[in-house]
Amino acid sequence: MSGLILVLEIHLFPKLMEFAKKYKYKIVLADHQNYYPDLSFVKSDNEDIKFAVDFKTTYRLSDKPYLCNGFTWLSW
Repeated sequence: MSGLILVLEIHLFPKLMEFAKKYKYKIVLADHQNYYPDLSFVKSDNEDIKFAVDFKTTYRLSDKPYLCNGFTWLSW
């Protein structure tokens, strides 16, 4: 599933960059792939203002397409 997460992040990253630019945030990426959070937004003019973003994915089961199977990796 990590490949799916990577594809999701690649597609979302330009939108996250637009958001950061529009609202004057810097994006700080995690030091390692499996560290929380995936990225943080830090206000450019006041580094005390920040929030974390952690991506969670799930998938559907073919025999129950109306349900999600649950979240991947360390979700609770």
